Amino acid sequence: MLHSFMIISGRGGLVLYRKVFTRAPNQPRLIAGLVTALGEFSVRSIGIPITHIELENVTITALEIPIGNDEAGSEHLRAVLFHDTGDADLYGHSVGLQLLTVFKENYAERLLSLQLANVQGVEDIFKGFGALVRPAIVASVFPLLEFRT
Repeated sequence: MLHSFMIISGRGGLVLYRKVFTRAPNQPRLIAGLVTALGEFSVRSIGIPITHIELENVTITALEIPIGNDEAGSEHLRAVLFHDTGDADLYGHSVGLQLLTVFKENYAERLLSLQLANVQGVEDIFKGFGALVRPAIVASVFPLLEFRT
């Protein structure tokens, strides 16, 4: 079960959007910064980003995609999902990738033109994404069904 998720800017770790379904961490900005730091540290240390952190009763899935077409030099978006430990890693990856894809499709141009560090109320800018969350999660199930057959 998906408990909550955040969409954060890849480099700065700034929370752009978050949604709570059942429970969520108390300090989303702190979690976003921590996941960003862990991701950057793992890339520098072993060459690949951290994608799953399994705790006693929750798994944290983190994945990122570039906003622009130039993957190497582009700003990235990161999704951080909190879901049950019994859910397969593929579940978190599929849901996160679909959420990131829909977010990018709707906000890429705006993200590339904003200086996020200088904007007050960043989460308010992207609150319209809330209407797209449910369809994105539903659409994320189809690749999982195809994988199982």
